[in-house]
Amino acid sequence: MTGSIAIEGEQLLQRALNSFALDLDRAVDDAVRITAIEVNKEAIRLIKEPSTSGNFVQRTKDGKKHEISKSGDAPNSDTGRLIGSVTFSHRKGSKFALVGTNLDYGAILETERNRPWLEPAKESKTKDFSDNMKKAIDIQVKKAGK
Repeated sequence: MTGSIAIEGEQLLQRALNSFALDLDRAVDDAVRITAIEVNKEAIRLIKEPSTSGNFVQRTKDGKKHEISKSGDAPNSDTGRLIGSVTFSHRKGSKFALVGTNLDYGAILETERNRPWLEPAKESKTKDFSDNMKKAIDIQVKKAGK
């Protein structure tokens, strides 16, 4: 018996380990997608939440007044176009997602007008990425154990 050891059930253990197919790439991709959805919702919530500045502007088309948000706060919704344009995109398996708007003035409000709405949403919700990752791994562990 020189130089050898025998472990009973070694083949069973190896088969069990081989069948435990934990898909970490899928877990990361799921966590990215979930986080992007949360950033998207938070961006919309920030725009919907009014900020009182006491400064009003009159719209030219219909003459209605719009209260401008405080500098440093998200823009106040006026027509709802910005809120309606906020979207996220994610391609399954890419481990990448985008959140934003196709409206030029969305970026102008965010940067030039100091009415940030997207960056604060990202900062707020990407902190939850590790929790989302843990949940996604738990799901993969449960699937692998079946």
